[in-house]
Amino acid sequence: MHWLALYYSQTGQTRRALEEIATPLVEAGHTLDWRAIEPVEPYPFPWPQRRFWGVAGECHRGEGCAIRPLELPATFDAVLFGAQPWFLAPSPPVMGFLNSPGAEQLRGRPVYPVITCRAAWRRSYQIVRAALLAHGAILPARLILKDRAPTPLNIITTVYHLWWGGDLHDQTLGRPLPPFGISPRGWRRARRFGLLLATREPAGGRAGSTVVPHKG
Repeated sequence: MHWLALYYSQTGQTRRALEEIATPLVEAGHTLDWRAIEPVEPYPFPWPQRRFWGVAGECHRGEGCAIRPLELPATFDAVLFGAQPWFLAPSPPVMGFLNSPGAEQLRGRPVYPVITCRAAWRRSYQIVRAALLAHGAILPARLILKDRAPTPLNIITTVYHLWWGGDLHDQTLGRPLPPFGISPRGWRRARRFGLLLATREPAGGRAGSTVVPHKG
């Protein structure tokens, strides 16, 4: 079976989530084509504080940002769609794709949303779900991967990571706080999700097929 792994990832967590899912798929004989959604004007990382707060309105308007032309494969059977909420709404690059004509290529295909997030995800997911359904996608299942730390601790660790690009847990004063991001348990959940998909969706190919290299 031929998969499209389509995602936006600024910190790398969403990309890694798809890679964890992909591993058992490849081992079962599936192949994957990878496509990264790329904004025309990349968002900064780490974030300047004024720019960080300024993007909130952009997120809630839901228009998305301009994205670079994205050439999807001519044929694919199913999709892993990696996304994330920013300020309780889908990130602008994700909405940029969902508001583009290219999203129509998902029509009639099984799409498995994979959401990586700090904590709150339902509102953002409902927007992504509605957009995918509007384009005729079929949504058999989803995977939500949340930050390892509970709220409000994950607010502190996430803001530190986004503003300074590091992990507060690695700093002396931050040692009592959990590390930033998704836990090893979360990555194991992603791997199990891939195993489930490998069982649910027949490969239609021989074991040992390789993943098509991707960038981003």
